[in-house]
Amino acid sequence: MTEPYGARTPGWLDRTVIAATSRLPDNWLCLRVAIGLRRLVTMRIPDDDGLDVVRWGLRMRLHPRRNGCERGALFTPQMYETGERKELFADIDKAKAASRPFVFIDIGANVGLFSLLVASQAGETAKIIAVEPETENLKRLRFNVAANAGIPIRVVPLALGESAGMVVLNVGEHDRGGLTLDRRPQRTAPITPLRRSNAARCWRY
Repeated sequence: MTEPYGARTPGWLDRTVIAATSRLPDNWLCLRVAIGLRRLVTMRIPDDDGLDVVRWGLRMRLHPRRNGCERGALFTPQMYETGERKELFADIDKAKAASRPFVFIDIGANVGLFSLLVASQAGETAKIIAVEPETENLKRLRFNVAANAGIPIRVVPLALGESAGMVVLNVGEHDRGGLTLDRRPQRTAPITPLRRSNAARCWRY
């Protein structure tokens, strides 16, 4: 993640596949087609390589291997969490109608896609807290936030749980978003409970 945004522009084959899959209608059959087409890209890309694209009007580096949410946003952004998007956008519209900032806490933010999606819709007056403890996801999250100057997202490198302490993070073998927590003696990430006072401190972080 040391290369600046734009250093990993998709090649012609990548662009062709992404353009084709991102225009497909949102239905089961077209998703099956997209899954087949995207293999033309993912089979050639190493696990940790990403592609620089624009999604929802924001700049992102998305890694199509070993992270289902990044893969989905890269190839089929029109299908990305459509139910959740509808609910979020409705709440954002209510906040705008009431002339108040939209507050969103993204717990287990992964690489920040929901935070970025909310920021793209809610605008600069939103208050967005992205909470993510895992080191590699955190690097990708911070990169995506930094690639968009002035975006109202605060990154908090913690896990949330019932009590404060330290936890081991178990990363899913096939999907980096599939984290589980373990309170074994090894310590790899701080954990804290979510309270109103903690949320306020997070926003000042």
